[in-house]
Parts: sequence; C-alpha cells; structure tokens
Amino acid sequence: MLGGMSFGPMLSRLVVARGTDVGRLARTAGVPEAEVTAACGRAAPSGPLLRAIAPSLGWHASDLMLAAGIRPPDDLAPADRGASIEWLVYTVVNHPEVRRRLPALLAAAGPPGPAATNPEYDRWFGPGFGALLLRLFANRNLTAVAGVKVMYGLVRFGPWSASTLMMVGNARKAVSPQLVAAAAVVLGLPVTDLAALAGMPPPDAVPAVHPATPDAVDLIWRARRLPPAAIDRLDEEASAIRRG
Repeated sequence: MLGGMSFGPMLSRLVVARGTDVGRLARTAGVPEAEVTAACGRAAPSGPLLRAIAPSLGWHASDLMLAAGIRPPDDLAPADRGASIEWLVYTVVNHPEVRRRLPALLAAAGPPGPAATNPEYDRWFGPGFGALLLRLFANRNLTAVAGVKVMYGLVRFGPWSASTLMMVGNARKAVSPQLVAAAAVVLGLPVTDLAALAGMPPPDAVPAVHPATPDAVDLIWRARRLPPAAIDRLDEEASAIRRG
C-alpha cells in the first residue's frame, strides 16, 4: 500500500491503457500469469517481477518499481545528484548547435557513477499520487526546483514554485490533469499511462514548446546515471559551444 493507494489497481489500469491483458503481458515478459494476476490484485509485487514486465509495458523498470513504492536496486538507481541538470536542458533547448552535438557529448561523458547513497526519491515514499510523481521526477535526479523549471521550459506549465510542487508531493494540493499532462512530457511517458496510474480520465496532451523537447527528455534520462563531475563537464562543453 502507498499511503492508501494500492498498486494492484494502478497496475491493472496501466495494463488496460497499454492495450494488453494479463495473459499477453505475462507471455511477452516470460513470467507466470499467476504472478501478474496477483500483482494486479492485492499481492505486493516483487522487484524482479516488475523488472521483468516493465519493458513489455514500455516503462523503465526503476520507474515501475518506484510507482509500486519499491526502492530500485543499485544498478537501476540514479547516481548522486550533485550538479543540477536544468541549466543543461535549457542550453539544449535554446541552442541548436548544442542540440546537434548532444549525442557525441553524451557518448564521451564516460561510464555511469555509483548509485546515490541518499537518492532524492527517498524523500517521497509518502501517501498519494503526488508523492509518486515526485519519486518519478527524482528518479531523473530532478528535485522539485528542477521539476518546475523543466516543466515550464518544455511545456510552459506554471510557472510554479518548488514549494507548490512539494505541496502536491505531500498530499496538501490535488494532482490536476494539467500537472499530469505536463509531467508526462518531462518524464517521457505517455499521458494515458500516467493518467491510468492516477485513476483519472486521460487529459489532453500538452504540446511541447520546443522541437528539442524529445532531445531534452532523453538527456534528462541518460544523465541520471552520470556522476556529478561528468554533468559539470557536459555543462562546460555545452557552454563553450554556445559561446562559439
């Protein structure tokens, strides 16, 4: 249970939103159908089961685990946050040459860093769907401050303060359809999937403000495993390209 939210119904709704059923999901993932059926009911899912079915649902395994209130293992966890990513996202979005050279920059960024010892999502294992959203943001090393900045920069959601988003995470402010739609863009998830987890009708998808949004979303995900020093180098290299 996630503070009154049972993951079983959320998973059931996600399966339907994905246009599949328990049997097909189990066969595709190569797991016993009985285990998936139990996870869609009252049984607490195991991390290995979620890891197995996540690709068939089009989800990152760590995201699905965090949606279920399970801390991902170290090989799926983000690295220490250290450097912030939002300025690099801004640079990619607003400078075409940085965007063009981003794949090469990421390829040269080096190996992943060790898993964070105190990941940001540890703060958000609380009740409600708002806390779940904050865990998913934190899985990308996005704090509440970074989250509101990136949502505004990519889809013009808000502007919100970080404290407003934290109110959502602490179940002191309702999760609106508009927030779900904006968060889906930043998280790189279908809005129908996120709405299914929230148990709300799918909101209208929000248009990305910039054509670079897919690249920015990919950057956010790929950078989550890089150590702070590598993020600093990426930021310096992007700044140098921007200055020409």
